Order: sequence, then structure tokens, then C-alpha cells
Amino acid sequence: MTDSGAESTGPAGGALLLRPMVHVADMDASLRFFQASGAEVVEGSREGDWVGLQLGRARIGLPAHPPSLPRA
Repeated sequence: MTDSGAESTGPAGGALLLRPMVHVADMDASLRFFQASGAEVVEGSREGDWVGLQLGRARIGLPAHPPSLPRA
């Protein structure tokens, strides 16, 4: 469900089941891995610091930076 209450949809109009974020140190190597697994780039670019991938009904976010630590 999105914030508006509508369900997100995948490539065939079915509901997205998974939307993980995978923080990566090497975008090129990470993209080669995910594309060899069948993922397609649907957002961002290889040259940027963010790529969104579609792999089946999953949308995977690849930010090229470490996750933020919780602030005290």
C-alpha cells in the first residue's frame, strides 16, 4: 500500500510484494550482479548514486552510500 492507500503495482499490473533497499559500495559490480539475475533498471542511472531495479514483482533500490545511522 502507498501512503494514499492505493496498492503499488509491478510490471504486469500485479501488486508489488517486496521493496528492499540494498546499500552498495560498488554500483557497477552490483548492477552486473543484479542484471545477470534478470533485474532491469527502471529508475536512476549507473552514473548516479541511486538505481531502482525491477526483478519479477520486487522493486530493489540500490543507493551507493552507507545507510544512515540513527541519531541519538
